[in-house]
Amino acid sequence: MLLRVQTTDDEVLYVNENQIAYVKKVDTRLLDEESTWQVFLTDVAETSFIIPYSELKRQKQVV
Repeated sequence: MLLRVQTTDDEVLYVNENQIAYVKKVDTRLLDEESTWQVFLTDVAETSFIIPYSELKRQKQVV
């Protein structure tokens, strides 16, 4: 299933949910809601992008 994700740079990406390797909190000093999150994909190039917490929370509800 494709997930629609909006990055902190206002890019809209469609990512296959099976391609997400892991998600990492960018600034651990902040609350989850205040921090941004880096999403890493499973491809060879080690692609990643940064999303706000609101996108992370929205994706949890979709999946």
